[in-house]
Amino acid sequence: MREFDVVVLGSGAAGLTAAVTAAVNGASVGLFEKSHELGGTSAWSGGHVWIPGNPHQAAIGVNDSKEEALTYLRSLSRGMLDDRLLEALERKQPDVVISTYPLVSAAPSSKKPMEKECALFSMKA
Repeated sequence: MREFDVVVLGSGAAGLTAAVTAAVNGASVGLFEKSHELGGTSAWSGGHVWIPGNPHQAAIGVNDSKEEALTYLRSLSRGMLDDRLLEALERKQPDVVISTYPLVSAAPSSKKPMEKECALFSMKA
């Protein structure tokens, strides 16, 4: 059995981001996907991510209120998620954009993100 420093389940935007971030930081990564194709639900969305209240959105005049964001998130969860988790997600999402955007734009071109081994395993559902 192979061993990895980091195991990622799912190859959607979050899974691929986690896998690449771990690999860039020196971890050996096992990425597992149950579908025969990569992308998860991110493929269905065209790769777009909605992060309410982020500074880039505000810069082009698009604003989401906290209430609108929570209403939308609650509609997706169909009452299966704790409101405290939804509120924490809504509250912290803008910080994610602020903290990751400079990392992506300032990555030195000499750094090869996939120098470390990253294995992808496709698993039948």
